[in-house]
Amino acid sequence: MPEAETVTPAPPVEAPPVKTVEGSNGLLIEVDGQIVPNYDATLVPFEEGDVVSVDVDARRLDVEVPQDELARLIRNLEEEMHEAAADLRFEYAARLRDEIHDLKRELKEVV
Repeated sequence: MPEAETVTPAPPVEAPPVKTVEGSNGLLIEVDGQIVPNYDATLVPFEEGDVVSVDVDARRLDVEVPQDELARLIRNLEEEMHEAAADLRFEYAARLRDEIHDLKRELKEVV
């Protein structure tokens, strides 16, 4: 009878620190330098069969994002757009391009 192989469990993975973006009313968080929607703040319980449609957009939620955070968000989205284009995900890259355009216009209005 062959010996049983000993399997060592992998060490637990630590979650990266999460910081709420100032002025976002908890709707945006920063994780590993990326600004992302805080889905926990926008989740609403629903029952089976309910139709749920959610569009998380800081401008539609009337959230004011500080100017430096907005500039960093634009840089992050530009990087993501270039990666999407390199991966041949052109429709997604185009959506990001449009969002970047809107955010840059918004940034100019603030300055």
